Amino acid sequence: MTMPTISILQWLEGILLVLSVAVAEELILRGVVLNLFVKLFSGTTKYAEVYMCIATSIVFSSAHLMNLVHQSLFQTLDQMIGVFGLGMVLGMLYIRSGSLILPILLHSFFDLPGVVEGNLIGNTTYASGIGKTLNMLYIAIAASIYVICYLKPLNRDKFNLIKRVKSRN
Repeated sequence: MTMPTISILQWLEGILLVLSVAVAEELILRGVVLNLFVKLFSGTTKYAEVYMCIATSIVFSSAHLMNLVHQSLFQTLDQMIGVFGLGMVLGMLYIRSGSLILPILLHSFFDLPGVVEGNLIGNTTYASGIGKTLNMLYIAIAASIYVICYLKPLNRDKFNLIKRVKSRN
């Protein structure tokens, strides 16, 4: 199997595509929608932040229904399940850190295999193998980042989004 050549311009195009999608989706879903849920529902129940992440993950997952235009129903549902899980991690990461930087970076990493597979290399066996390998690597990275952010003893009053919102009111 020979490795296809990819120009620097193709890589830059791919990176810009990945970053622009991640920034736009995170600003809308975590920056606006999740912040709205935090303002409305924080402190209402012991599991409020989990429910807020579930709600935004459903919105995030449902937005991927538009992919039915270019892929099968099975592929779309498979993607939506994965995106829902990613949305949970991104939401909790945003709530715990209070910043969109980590969710944007992690989102970018997860979108990269699709861009490598489809846009840069094309649908070849080589690209598919790279995409699957990167996805597995990113799942491990996402889990590690979440565990570090969740378990690391942070100054929760400074970093926790919910506590920051409560202190403003």
